[in-house]
Amino acid sequence: MKKFCDKLIELRREKGFSQEQLAEYLEVSRQSVSKWEADKTMPEISKLIVISELFQVSLDYLLIDDCENRDGRTQGMEVGPDRGAGRGLGDSDIWWREEIRQQESGQQNSRRQNIRQQSGGQQNSSQQSGGQQNNGQPEDWQKETGAGWPGTSLQEAEEMKESLNEIREFIGCRKGFEYKSRASVFGIPLVHVKFGGGNGKVRLRDAARGIIAVGNLAFGVVSVGIFSAGLLSFGVLSLGLLFSLGVVSLGAIAVGVVAMGIVTGGISSVGIYATGVAAAGKEVATGVSVSGKTAAGMQGARISGWNLTVTDNLTTKEAMKDFILTYNPGLPGWLVNFLTLIYK
Repeated sequence: MKKFCDKLIELRREKGFSQEQLAEYLEVSRQSVSKWEADKTMPEISKLIVISELFQVSLDYLLIDDCENRDGRTQGMEVGPDRGAGRGLGDSDIWWREEIRQQESGQQNSRRQNIRQQSGGQQNSSQQSGGQQNNGQPEDWQKETGAGWPGTSLQEAEEMKESLNEIREFIGCRKGFEYKSRASVFGIPLVHVKFGGGNGKVRLRDAARGIIAVGNLAFGVVSVGIFSAGLLSFGVLSLGLLFSLGVVSLGAIAVGVVAMGIVTGGISSVGIYATGVAAAGKEVATGVSVSGKTAAGMQGARISGWNLTVTDNLTTKEAMKDFILTYNPGLPGWLVNFLTLIYK
């Protein structure tokens, strides 16, 4: 007497298949085949049918331990009158297929019944007026065809709705979030927070607009968002008329990984007054690799300009302030402090 796992190993080796090849044919993982052959799990019913067809054996042979006849049940085993009477021994696995179909059909009917119960039997109000809708068809026709979907049964319509809901959940189709304060200034909300749906996409219609605006896309006096623009702006891509902070930052005073503006600071900064790892300033540039009329760069890095100085780890903040003010005596104190932030 052989178990399914032993029979599967024998059949696979007779065909010269490896576990990987059998797994590929059955569209499962090699680990699944390994578990079947180790008698840890059993294949799905649909996979059993494919295995029986692949190796040209009956389902009886695969599933019944004491069945040693590959074409069907062993001799002497009873075959009920409703399961194989009058059929050849090789056809005895047909009833397995019939039971499989009945089982799957029962599962589908149960699932459909659950869907109908969850829906509460609700009907569209337009289907309740006069008993006649959809080109004069009666209510019975509506119930049978899925509430006005010609040629579609109620069960099929419910399955389609369920599938659509699953797809929407899978792709993350969410409603988003919005808050708008009652207080406003000249008709503009004091605070507007809006994060749109659309699976994280940034769309203009989902923009937050307010004195203080927060969202995927934000426009305001103070704005915070993935894309933000305002007087004071903070975001991944930030545009600030006065101050901007972001990964890519543009503004009068801009700070970011990439910063462009009048006064800039960042890893890569371009402006009239710039400081950073790679800084290009029309008037003053400080940092590591620099270029400007007045330029202070690290020893060994690239430095270009008219008034140059080389710095190292021992260079002090006060020494750098003196250097900058020597060639730019009119600079305000806050700007000099900003340009010397990297020094001790």
